[in-house]
Amino acid sequence: MAEESKESRHPQDGKAPIQQTSRLHGSDVIVAKQDDFEMNASPKEAWPELVGLGVAEAEKRIKKDRPGIHIQVVPPDHFVTMDFDVGRVRLYIDSSDKIAKLPRTG
Repeated sequence: MAEESKESRHPQDGKAPIQQTSRLHGSDVIVAKQDDFEMNASPKEAWPELVGLGVAEAEKRIKKDRPGIHIQVVPPDHFVTMDFDVGRVRLYIDSSDKIAKLPRTG
């Protein structure tokens, strides 16, 4: 179960690797190098910068980062279910309609 690796070099300068190919069990797997280009493999899951903002502004920023996500506004002292939903962000607000708790998926 030996693994072979080889790196491709950037065609212009020959210095920076643009990808890494690994051979594992007879098939090639391409592994991207983070320093070659900006990678954002996973979507944003939490928005700490929104605490203290109004509901409308928070919804706008979350929809910009995650267009298809469902947003649920939770007023103070309201109960919520304990289910986990990666397609939902709950906005816990205070009595002045400001975000009171870290908005995150789930």
